[in-house]
Amino acid sequence: YWDNPVQTFDNIDADAAWYVSTYTANWSVWHATTTLQFKDGNSYTVEAMAQDAFGVFDPVTSTATFLYDTNPPQTRVTVPAPDSAVKSVGGIFGTSVDQPAGCGALCGNGTSGVQNVAFLIRNNATGKWWSGALFGSDSWIGQDLSVDSPDFAPWYRSAGNRPNSASNDFVSGTSYYITSQGWDNATNAEGYFNVRGSTFIFDTDAPRTWIS
Repeated sequence: YWDNPVQTFDNIDADAAWYVSTYTANWSVWHATTTLQFKDGNSYTVEAMAQDAFGVFDPVTSTATFLYDTNPPQTRVTVPAPDSAVKSVGGIFGTSVDQPAGCGALCGNGTSGVQNVAFLIRNNATGKWWSGALFGSDSWIGQDLSVDSPDFAPWYRSAGNRPNSASNDFVSGTSYYITSQGWDNATNAEGYFNVRGSTFIFDTDAPRTWIS
C-alpha cells in the first residue's frame, strides 16, 4: 500500500493506508496529490470512501484500477522481408508487440495492448509514396494504409488499395521501402521510419547466360 506520510510503498496495514483528500469548492469534486513515480507497465488500484459530518464512513468503497503505460508498441515489417529480392507481392505482413515486452505477472496487466497498425510504401527510385492508386505522392503525410487483419500479432494487408504485383504496380529492378507504426490502447504512438521497416527489390527479370 502507498504510505502517504513517508511517500513510499511499504507493508503497512490496509486500514493505515487511508489518507484525506482535498477539495476546491465542495466535496462533490475532490483530488489528492502525491509524489508517487508511477512505473511503466504496472497496474494500480485506487480506493476511496466518504465520511459524513458525524464521522460515519460509507461502508462501500469506490475502486478504480488502471494500467500505467507510457511506452509505444513496436511493429515490424516481415513480408516482403528486409534486404530481400521478390518477384511477387501478394500482401504486406508484419508483427507487433506492445511495450514493455516480457513484463508478465511482475507488472500486473503488463501492457495496454496494440490498438492499431498502419504502414507506408515508397518507390525508392522516384521517391514517390503509394497514394492509394499509384506511387504518386511527394509526401508521406496522409498516405497511411491500414491493416485488414483481425488482430495485430501478426498483422497484414492483403485487400485492395495497396500496390499489387499482379496489377503491375511494381517495376522490376526497383527498390521499395515499407515503414510501419503502431498505437496502443493508452494512445502511445510508435512513429514511422523506425529501424523495423523493410527495404526490398522487386525483380521479375530472369538472368541471362551465354557460352563464351
